Amino acid sequence: MKSIPMTTEELLLEAERGAILLTVNMRLERHLRQLFDQRMILAEKAVWQPPSILSLENWLRREFSANADGWNFLERFSARHQWETLVEEDCERFQTGLLQISATAKLAIEAHQLLADYQLDDGGEALTADQEAFQRWRTAYVEWCQAGMWMDRAALPGHLARKAQQGLVSADNHILLVGFDDISPQLLALFTHISEFFQVPVHCVAKRGVDAALDVRFALDIRQEVRAAARWARDLLAAGEGGIGVVVPDVERYRRLIEREFRAEIDPESLMCPDREETGFNLSLGSKMQEEGLVFAALKILELRTPIAMEDISFLLRTPYLMGSQKEAYPRGLFEQFLCSRRAPSFSLNRLEGLCRRGNPDPCALMADVWLTLQSWKGRQGKHLPGDWANAFSELLKSVGWPGERELDSREYQVYKAWREKVLPQLAALDAFSPPVDFPHALAILRKIVSETLFQPEGSESPVQIMGVLESAGMDFNHLWVMGLGEESLPAPPRPNPFLPVTLQRELNMPHASAERELVFAERVRDRLFAAAPQIVLSYPLWDGDCPLRPSPLLKGMPITACDPRDGLDPVTQFRKTMPQLQNLQNATGPSLEDGMISRGGTSLLKDQALCPFRAFARHRLGVKSYAPAVPGVDASSKGTLIHDVLE
Repeated sequence: MKSIPMTTEELLLEAERGAILLTVNMRLERHLRQLFDQRMILAEKAVWQPPSILSLENWLRREFSANADGWNFLERFSARHQWETLVEEDCERFQTGLLQISATAKLAIEAHQLLADYQLDDGGEALTADQEAFQRWRTAYVEWCQAGMWMDRAALPGHLARKAQQGLVSADNHILLVGFDDISPQLLALFTHISEFFQVPVHCVAKRGVDAALDVRFALDIRQEVRAAARWARDLLAAGEGGIGVVVPDVERYRRLIEREFRAEIDPESLMCPDREETGFNLSLGSKMQEEGLVFAALKILELRTPIAMEDISFLLRTPYLMGSQKEAYPRGLFEQFLCSRRAPSFSLNRLEGLCRRGNPDPCALMADVWLTLQSWKGRQGKHLPGDWANAFSELLKSVGWPGERELDSREYQVYKAWREKVLPQLAALDAFSPPVDFPHALAILRKIVSETLFQPEGSESPVQIMGVLESAGMDFNHLWVMGLGEESLPAPPRPNPFLPVTLQRELNMPHASAERELVFAERVRDRLFAAAPQIVLSYPLWDGDCPLRPSPLLKGMPITACDPRDGLDPVTQFRKTMPQLQNLQNATGPSLEDGMISRGGTSLLKDQALCPFRAFARHRLGVKSYAPAVPGVDASSKGTLIHDVLE
């Protein structure tokens, strides 16, 4: 396949002429569609034909839908669930214990994908027990797919390649592959068949940009590096610049720090107003669904066991995602204090309902209804299909008032929508091949789906885009910062798949098979990034904790300077800079003691005075107290009181 250099403007012109643009990911698809629409608006066109710009994944699914021939597409989670089932059954049959079934299945799926990408029926002769086990798993998986007419993502290009030889794949114009750093032999064969049958050219587009001005910087650690990038983006925004990109090879490791530091620099007011959503930057990785408050509360409700621990009761009394959370906010706070004063580690649902209805100290009728609903739910027994459990979970959450009585903000509504349209449908999709399961098993599957589902809130195109190396493929920026360029990030260390012979992986030059292959790939990524913007900053940290780091070999020979050490705009820094001179006032006078008043506390008064005079003053003069933690059995204080009463 021929590779041709093109600018983004030339690429959009080809799309206007009717070319089919297939992008490496959906992010690039959205980006090119937005640029195309802007191009039409600037040309003052009232209407225009939608361009044929699709991500490769969407295009493959579209063509499969037209050429399914009775086959059903197997979604990623469903395929992984079947792999885990087959691995677990094989381990039980051969009595080979595995501690991490899920991680093993993930590596097996990767090996299965590699064999399909390189058009291999098997991995050759098994050299280890792991490779022999993988061959058994894969044979069972392929037989299961054939028997059930299931088509997974690995086999999809091969299926369409056979259809392309019959002229059944649509290709009415030339095809341009955009943003691909690497193309597998399986995809190459597919597009070769399309090109030969339809007599249309298929080209891989290499980004052609201007010569970039490079600025290489070092930081003491990761935190200083992220802060410097955030201040750099802040200064560009203040100057009215847009199209700012930040690329991070290890974006998962940097994610939390990036969210905190960029929010502090670009939108410091949002730190003081947690409900604000617009922050001026967009992080492509998103967050896991289980980290969202709405989903966390849903899982907490579903997994409750009676008796309920006091910390779980406190969570349910405080969460805004239940019925009556606004109307009964104050009574529920008093009720929580009352329960804490009982110093019990847990309570039964029946006991909680009775206490709420009797009003200790104030009645919480709506919360009592929640306890009653949960009590009736705990009586559900038996085995049901995953789809039935999905409906049951939805009905339970609705009956307790989830997602709450207050109006959801934009992010919460999108999480709620993703729960209904992504999470629960994946659980229901297992009905086609999963036997009936009990409640704990269904809840475990739901938790796994939530932990593997990423949530990326929708919104307007932000002026600062933060993404990983793969997500940045094909993107254009006015200014670009590439951070985290240590020696172990780019190029990445080789990690050949343990279920395939290493010699085979190196012979076919499979991804991650060798250091040489990773270096070639890293150089390809470097050339692509250096053509993505006219102004590029490259950075790396000197230290990771106590471990010294060296720069990537791709930065060899470039002049290096230190990162900008200026102060940030976060509220804490600004407060310290503008903090007025504090006065030191000493007030040795406490509340007056009434005549005849006896100070209580016994030896604890002397103990507190010896350890901390202020603690003694707060406890014994101001009356400050905290609830003692619940302990099993009779606590020490109650024992002491009982002994005093008996002796008296």
